[in-house]
Amino acid sequence: MGKPGSIRPERYTGYFFNKTLTAYSIPSQLLIITHKNRQSLHDILRLNSKTLKSPLVDLFESGTFESEQNDMAFNSELSVIRYKQVVASANTEKYLKQIYNMGFLTKLFGKKEPSKTQNKFSESKKNDLIRNYEELVEKTEALQKENSEWQTEFDKTISLRQKAQQLEKENKFVEAISLYLNSIEDGKNSKRLNINNYAYDIERVIILYSKTKQKAELKIFLEEKIKMYPDYRDSKKWAVRLSKLNNEKKNKEVLISPNDIILQKAGNPTIGQKINKFKQKMPEFNFYYNLLENSDTLNYNHNVPFEYFKKLREYREAFETIKSLAKIAENEGDYKKAIEAYKKMIIEEYEGPEPYERLMIIYAKLKWVEEEKKIVEQAIKFYSDLKEIQLNNVLSLAKKYNMTDKAMEYINQGKKIFYYGGAFELYNPQSSRLEKWNKRLEKISDKMNK
Repeated sequence: MGKPGSIRPERYTGYFFNKTLTAYSIPSQLLIITHKNRQSLHDILRLNSKTLKSPLVDLFESGTFESEQNDMAFNSELSVIRYKQVVASANTEKYLKQIYNMGFLTKLFGKKEPSKTQNKFSESKKNDLIRNYEELVEKTEALQKENSEWQTEFDKTISLRQKAQQLEKENKFVEAISLYLNSIEDGKNSKRLNINNYAYDIERVIILYSKTKQKAELKIFLEEKIKMYPDYRDSKKWAVRLSKLNNEKKNKEVLISPNDIILQKAGNPTIGQKINKFKQKMPEFNFYYNLLENSDTLNYNHNVPFEYFKKLREYREAFETIKSLAKIAENEGDYKKAIEAYKKMIIEEYEGPEPYERLMIIYAKLKWVEEEKKIVEQAIKFYSDLKEIQLNNVLSLAKKYNMTDKAMEYINQGKKIFYYGGAFELYNPQSSRLEKWNKRLEKISDKMNK
């Protein structure tokens, strides 16, 4: 959300909400929540209420309210939320006293609650409430207008995308590319849309240019997008693809030996250690122990702030930078630089398989049999140890939440277990990977013994 004192719309979809919801951050750390389908406050707050029939029970220490008051609160046109506290602002003056006495505004603004003997609702307090309400309405209407304008432009993008997707199904790839390009151009020229709104279209153009073997067009397209969006998360991936295009017909003569490779040094702490330390700060995974019957885990209220997922991605960017440099060097035939970059990823405790697998391939090309055997052995040990660490961790969590049977069901079936939203793996059996590498090790050993 926006920082206190700012006004900024932020739109969330996917596992945060089952329908498009817009939350606005405004001064005093209030959140005005609106929904284009006028979804009721009750439906929105069920994300916090879990098993409780009334979300107010969960959000207020003062307990339940009369049904008449609940109906009044839920049917209000404007709903204001601060953290886990709710104030429903009625659209008529007659409800102001009711709201005040219900404790909504005192919970929100931290003012003293009226004493039980206080029956008179002062004119100044009433005027303050009316003024606060009117200010909120004015800001909400302005933000709703902005949201409506954004939605209109985004709907146009979606319309072009859907037509292009249909053309793809009909194998009309050239026509589909044209529509995707139109969508990208509209997004680029818009003052409201950003690359996140049309990144899908960029990816489809890249794929379809490759599929239709339009390499010259793809090269120009990639160069343009890398220059235009250098800080976008996929720009590194685009640079790798471009390097592959630029070096397709080049065959560099490799004149290096294992002694030419510079020994890499790890940071203190390593990048991997920083990531794992941050993961430990994130809310504990509970195996969805309190998931309602017939509910989807995608809509589960895991209470993990969006900022945590964003920060985790930022930590991973350090590895993505090294990885893209390694792949570009490999595509250019600069194996020395590629090997050093992949080794840097390993010594920084990267948990993905890419550096191990790429080094196996490079060493095989260079006919460095000893190095190939060492990296396969290193990969097998690393992932065997990681599997054991993950197994102990998930079983400990499962026991804590009385979900051992569910955990063992996944483990025995060789399934992965993910943190909320698929943010990262909590457990990976590594079965196929370890099996593949053990077979490779046997072949290398047989070759060396001949």
